[in-house]
Amino acid sequence: MLHVLRCMHRGGVEVRLLELVGRLHPQEFVVDICAHSGLAGPLDDDVRACGGTVIPLRLDAWFPARFIRLLRQGRYHVVHSHVLHASGAILALAARAGTPVRIAHFHVTHDGRRGTLRRRVQRTVMRHLIDRYATDIVGCSEGVMDEAWNSSWRADPRCRAIYYGTDAAGFEERGDHLLVRARLQVPDGARVYLHLGRVAADGQKNHGRLLAIFAEILKTAPESRLVLAGIGTDSPDGEIARGVRDLGIQHRVIGLGMRDDVPRLLAAADVLLLPSLWEGLPNVVLEACAAGVPVLASDLSGVREIASRLSLVRYLPLTASDAEWAMVASGLPAEAEQLRLRDTAADAFRGSVFHVDRFVEAHRALWQHAAGRSLACF
Repeated sequence: MLHVLRCMHRGGVEVRLLELVGRLHPQEFVVDICAHSGLAGPLDDDVRACGGTVIPLRLDAWFPARFIRLLRQGRYHVVHSHVLHASGAILALAARAGTPVRIAHFHVTHDGRRGTLRRRVQRTVMRHLIDRYATDIVGCSEGVMDEAWNSSWRADPRCRAIYYGTDAAGFEERGDHLLVRARLQVPDGARVYLHLGRVAADGQKNHGRLLAIFAEILKTAPESRLVLAGIGTDSPDGEIARGVRDLGIQHRVIGLGMRDDVPRLLAAADVLLLPSLWEGLPNVVLEACAAGVPVLASDLSGVREIASRLSLVRYLPLTASDAEWAMVASGLPAEAEQLRLRDTAADAFRGSVFHVDRFVEAHRALWQHAAGRSLACF
């Protein structure tokens, strides 16, 4: 099968796909990646280690002909597209190439772009193409299906929600959390508020609001620290650095940049803060729950679906004041301690729909069903 993404960078969708492929036997499914940016990605070698191939294919005027040629030469039975509404064009090309199974997969509620007339028209056309050419339509949550596709999706046999899954075993160990805090130069007894998310032009992660909320926290807990991990969070001239200087909180905010030790950072954290403008099903919230870290996030559909199943998650609307966010965030560690939520987090997560085993089985069922239909077409 061929998966279509922009690039195999270290984003939530790409990491989850790689974890999924790594748990499937190569004789069961061979997964190749079409990177429509035309660029190499940091996870390309990991795809190859799982038996797959990464095919850079730049999205330009020659893309349609090259993509059809790729599908025919590769004799792919399944095309699984992860590019939001642009999947309509991808699946229309796959239909023209004769690919029998065509899956559109939604991971976010929208792309964050302004709703200009041109983009609204484009989105309408792409949605029509998905409806016409998709054999399966999948979302990472029910809320994503409601918002990115339509509210009547439950009546369409092509549609389903498949929640992301995380391996709790990688987040349960807290043995070196004191060492991590020491390396971050966090004073004894100080609270650590953690944010995981890259700095992007679309402003999805709402870093400016995050800093304002933390500045409120400092008014009552001046020794607290805000630790930021993700691409761009360590830029000395970037958005975060400017915001920190404007608020005068330079000595309380630690920007780490891109990190590959998220479980260790979560082990050292007291609270995960996520005031995002939009999300699909935020992976970082699942990882925090697996690690037993309380979460305060924006009131978004995906966050609500996690909170309905895992008791470590709280949410507030972005219309709430910075002071209200700060008050709730400051109270989460004591609440988690009182209810022993951290002690029971691993067992609760393993039994939830968000465990990696459920994630793998849901995709296996999707692809096996698709493979059966594919063979019936030949």
